[in-house]
Amino acid sequence: MANYLAFVFYFQAFGIFTVLCSVKPNIVYEWETVDLVWPNSSVKDEYIQSKKFIPENNAINGIKMYKDDIYLTIPKLKDGVPFSLVKVKNDTSKNPLLIPYPNWDIHLEGDCSNLRLIQSMEIDPYTGYMWIIDTSFVPRANINIADQCLSKIIIWDLENDVEIHRHTFPSSVTGPGMFYLNDIVLDFHSNKTARWAYISDTLGHRLIVYDRELDISYAFRHASMKPVPEYASITIGNVTNVYSPLGINGIAMSSDLKNVYYCPLAGVGLYRIPTAVLRSSKSSNSDFEREVVHVGNKMAQSDGIYYGQKHNLYYSTLGPRSVYQWSMTPISDNVRPGRQTEIGNDDRIEWIDSFAFDESGYLWFVSNNLNTHFSNETVKGSSNFFIWKLFVDDSSYLKFSDDTSSAPSYSPGVYVYIFVFLYLLVTC
Repeated sequence: MANYLAFVFYFQAFGIFTVLCSVKPNIVYEWETVDLVWPNSSVKDEYIQSKKFIPENNAINGIKMYKDDIYLTIPKLKDGVPFSLVKVKNDTSKNPLLIPYPNWDIHLEGDCSNLRLIQSMEIDPYTGYMWIIDTSFVPRANINIADQCLSKIIIWDLENDVEIHRHTFPSSVTGPGMFYLNDIVLDFHSNKTARWAYISDTLGHRLIVYDRELDISYAFRHASMKPVPEYASITIGNVTNVYSPLGINGIAMSSDLKNVYYCPLAGVGLYRIPTAVLRSSKSSNSDFEREVVHVGNKMAQSDGIYYGQKHNLYYSTLGPRSVYQWSMTPISDNVRPGRQTEIGNDDRIEWIDSFAFDESGYLWFVSNNLNTHFSNETVKGSSNFFIWKLFVDDSSYLKFSDDTSSAPSYSPGVYVYIFVFLYLLVTC
């Protein structure tokens, strides 16, 4: 029993150490420009010559993990982006080739049923189903009518490599006008069956709900989802850009499945809404208004956010180039969330876009220099796109089960670990 307590205490102490001390995250992969796995060199040459593939226009955005594979998104926001969903398969090189996923043909232009503009996805770890949100196109003046496909959500079985289901969003949900399906979280039945998807619409300033069981979608609007003018300017390094149209962006699900958190990109406020409101298509915007809570303000503007199994919310600060952990344990009407702690920083981090967890306590994230990417000011000859990992001793909100396992037996005594913990605390 003493050995077991020693084991538990050690890992708890190490977990506290990672929270109290800001550390340098590890770079797993980095690219100046990405390249792909091609059928042959002739196909690659044809894509480059026809400008179907313009390497510098391909910016990695989303990241999720399943078993040994890392899945990434490259949204088609510039010309020359042929594949919007790719994966890295257990590659040990620093700048691996990206594999179009799930196959080559499903990304071909000219067919609205294909994958077109993927910003984010989420993976149900209990089934291996990937829920993919496809904006299809960003409304603009010069868009061809043939390319104005309806947005959709596709559920893809990663184990058997087959489509399970799809839902096309009616224009009453994603329109009229501007819309952009930015990020997604999943909500579950008590039997671990994913039923609801909650999606942030950054340009439409809406929170969209998809109910798979009923195969319906609907949306909520609230003032908290809109951009805040005084926070529209973001300075990273010496470059300042204005992001005035960008509303609700980051979205996260609590690990007890009771609350959804969200924040606008042009803003610092963090808000939460009970899933009890979102799960019912009969809920109104007035119901949303009554139940939404302003949790507090983040240290700075951020893009993606993510929630851990231990009730920590993770976010980046775009200007200060840091990763923060915000304790939400426990949430009640009378208890404010805990402190916000910087847990990682690096001067090479420019624009953290999205987060994911692995099975070993590491928080993974993408940084992609979006602040210079869209203004074509990216520095030549240096890495622009990074995949990082940072040990936080936590796991995804999707690990909401009460699974337990027996602890191994270790010989060192409890007092040794107490000494180690105190040493780490003092030297932090």
